[in-house]
Amino acid sequence: MLNMSTDHLSVANPNMFSREGESLALKSVQALGRLEGLSLEMTLVQRYQNATDKNLEIVYTFPLPLGSELLEVQATIGEKTLKAVVQEKNEATRIYEDSIDKGDSAILIELGRDGLYTVNLGNVLAKEEVTVEVQFAQILGYDGDRIRLTLPTVIAPKYYGDPQKAGGLEPHQTPEFNRLAEYPFSLQIDLLGEISQALISSPSHQIRLERGEGETEGREEKKVTVILDSQAFLDREFILLLEKLPSLSSAVTVDDGDEKVIVASFAPRLPEYAEPLTLKILLDCSGSMGGGNIDLAKKALLALLRLLGPQDHVSLTRFGSRVEHTLKKLTPLTEPTRQQLEKIITRINADLGGTEMGPALAAVFSEITPAKVLLITDGAVWGVDDILATGLKSGQRVFTIGIGLAPGAEVISKLATGTRGAMERLSPRENVTLAMTNILGKLKTPTATQAQVDWGKKPLWEVPVSPCLYNGVTVHAMAGFQELPSSPPTLSWVQAGQKYEARAESLVPSRLTFLARLAGARRLQTARNEEVAGQLALKYRLVSPRTSMILVLARDEDKAKQLPILHQVPQMVVDSNSHFLHGRVIGGSVGIMALSLFNPFDFFLGRSSSFPRTRDSGPGFLKPSSLARLSLISDDPLAILNQAGQAGDWDSGRVALERSAHWVDLKKALDLMAPNEGQGLTEDTLLALILEWLANHSAASVKLSRQAQRLLRQRIGSTTEDQKKRVFQALEQIWP
Repeated sequence: MLNMSTDHLSVANPNMFSREGESLALKSVQALGRLEGLSLEMTLVQRYQNATDKNLEIVYTFPLPLGSELLEVQATIGEKTLKAVVQEKNEATRIYEDSIDKGDSAILIELGRDGLYTVNLGNVLAKEEVTVEVQFAQILGYDGDRIRLTLPTVIAPKYYGDPQKAGGLEPHQTPEFNRLAEYPFSLQIDLLGEISQALISSPSHQIRLERGEGETEGREEKKVTVILDSQAFLDREFILLLEKLPSLSSAVTVDDGDEKVIVASFAPRLPEYAEPLTLKILLDCSGSMGGGNIDLAKKALLALLRLLGPQDHVSLTRFGSRVEHTLKKLTPLTEPTRQQLEKIITRINADLGGTEMGPALAAVFSEITPAKVLLITDGAVWGVDDILATGLKSGQRVFTIGIGLAPGAEVISKLATGTRGAMERLSPRENVTLAMTNILGKLKTPTATQAQVDWGKKPLWEVPVSPCLYNGVTVHAMAGFQELPSSPPTLSWVQAGQKYEARAESLVPSRLTFLARLAGARRLQTARNEEVAGQLALKYRLVSPRTSMILVLARDEDKAKQLPILHQVPQMVVDSNSHFLHGRVIGGSVGIMALSLFNPFDFFLGRSSSFPRTRDSGPGFLKPSSLARLSLISDDPLAILNQAGQAGDWDSGRVALERSAHWVDLKKALDLMAPNEGQGLTEDTLLALILEWLANHSAASVKLSRQAQRLLRQRIGSTTEDQKKRVFQALEQIWP
């Protein structure tokens, strides 16, 4: 973990409460970082406190930067500090659940999807404080003469796709939102060596710079420390711009056991391409783009039109819950057309409802004329796998501009790179013309072919090079060797029929051992064999779809006596209208949210396509409806059990079931089985078995949460497999 002074950092507000009036468990987050060359190492210090008189399970889902990897987690519970270890996912979950059942404390760190991680703090006792340190690393890159360091701190609400089916999240991982939540955020990053000579600024936060000396690669170097200079919160991305830097190609070596790893960073040099552009522009006009986001998007569009000429052809489509073709046919951008579009754009509002991105892109792709697509959006969707498949089938490259203070960068970047396009970010205080000039240069650049690295000798393994090569934009390559080659590597490729090369200036050893683990992560991402991917995750101690991190505090006298109550840490709400003026946050960043950001109809629309089909027979709770997915307004037995699971209280769930419209069906099943299959079982145990059967049923409309499963496990207890089998077989007869 990074060791830095934290004397200047913000103190948590002890009086933060949820909308239910309960104290919020997350008290503050500190970010402590170190940047050497392009290698960033950062630790997030998350401080929690259980201010209640109950035992809690605290669950917090948070984002990490695009392209980063979580490396280490350690936690301090009371006076004990423990370090997490990587285990196979199911085994880590089993250890976590067993620890909770025994009354011990445990912390489980899981990977969701699209850069989201969840930390689960099980059995945090009353008044107990816990500090969790999350260390991650990434390799940054140049874009022209600048480096953009982005640290996401919040997950914005999503309005398209199901968070579990499309987003790959479990129920307990799914973010909640609270307009009254307020979490102090503080940051300190050391910039060492040549990188410290950059022109340093932040369009997202007020910062101050402290200059001094620091050690890098065993020698004293100039250092600049970046510190937040005013109160900040977890309500927007932190953005640091390092400009006026020469984008150079370089390569470093690092030991990896018996192997040597080379991490090469190439900065391609390409000519400016002046060929006419055929461009389909797709503008997000959903409710989440309301306020500052749509204004920023309109500025971007107007700036783009000024950069294009009459030789370029454009169309303009806007979307939300429906698609509107403002200029459907690809049209030469003559002066009259430009003026007409400018008038139209100035009148555009975010008034089209939900973020139905999939149908919108499909509509644009279906236009017969092939062209490049420019999508301008805040990325408020869960997952793009289906959308990406549609884009690949169309053969059209998608370029994206992520708009706002907390765009869904992982999602829209996946869409862009997956179709061999590129992504540009644009926040309210960044240079709009520069951003549009950058994306236009990429739009006009042909796709590279025959991209390969000459390492000087055959590697043991290598990570494939991305075919998305743009002028001055860093592309990383990695390979492993038994013995290092004698010369630096060279990247070669063909673009527009012309062969190009980029050669690393040197090949130097690095003491940053985490680079080997980052290379392992890249190998894992490109592994085609599931078994190999799992082996790599365990070898390099990585949290992945197949692995999690776990630590356990075995308690002696002070074991938890009851199952914990679930406390999901709600996200702060991003206010797109807030901005900085003289170092202060203006516009109510703490809590006032435009109604369009949380339109319940948009919320329902985003999930409408994922409801299961209705069965033809059986009790009402086996006939799912759209409302059956929303546990707060449903009397579905599994939804009721999920609510009881959150409270860790079987008895309250039993009472709620008895009051529900479906108790008649449940009671009938209990009475039918009690004399036979239920012999030797209490009614609560038999009811728990019925609920478990329902949860495993193919037509179940509600997914059972981990907390609800915990309740069932406690009630079912020592029931034998033979008893379970008899009960389940009887239920198949009662409810065929």
